[in-house]
Amino acid sequence: MVAVAAFVAAAMSVLALACVVQDVLRDTGFASSDLAVVRVLAGSRTQISMWVMRWVTTLGSPAAMCAMAIVVCGWLAWRCRVLEPVIVGVVGVGGVAVFDTVMKYMVARSRPPAVLRAVAVDGYSFPSGHASFSAVVIPLCCALIIRWAVRGVWARVGLWLLALLLVASDGFSRVFLGAHYPTDVLGGWALAGAWDAVVL
Repeated sequence: MVAVAAFVAAAMSVLALACVVQDVLRDTGFASSDLAVVRVLAGSRTQISMWVMRWVTTLGSPAAMCAMAIVVCGWLAWRCRVLEPVIVGVVGVGGVAVFDTVMKYMVARSRPPAVLRAVAVDGYSFPSGHASFSAVVIPLCCALIIRWAVRGVWARVGLWLLALLLVASDGFSRVFLGAHYPTDVLGGWALAGAWDAVVL
């Protein structure tokens, strides 16, 4: 039953990713509003909001996510005397790194205009590396902690809600700061969803 659910989740995520890629390549659907959304958010920035979002985007960076995976998976492996958390962590992080890089070069989408950016960025825009890494690592760490360290129902619910909030905040910060278009983030989440279903 679990395998069937994982297959369905992975298939739906891949389908969502394909739809977003099609919109991006054709500049239709959600992608047709990308630039307008970035412009609106850029016009709403304040010094305080930019400071907060820069912190959020730093904490949600691929490097920070790798560090989180190392700490959480290493701690669980030591605490429970099992290698499974480390194996899952390596596969999860390694896989999303490969798929994110391949997708970037396949789509080769340019970043939003420099005048709209509030942070320094380089490389291709689609999918968002921040979005894909955080949407893999945070749920992965959450699932492993729940499996090996947390027992209470409400504690588990709270942990999942926190994970969703962190992933959403990181994705929003990338669009707010002009580093990505909204569909870059959606693509990153779809990619992560497919890989989460496979790994977890």
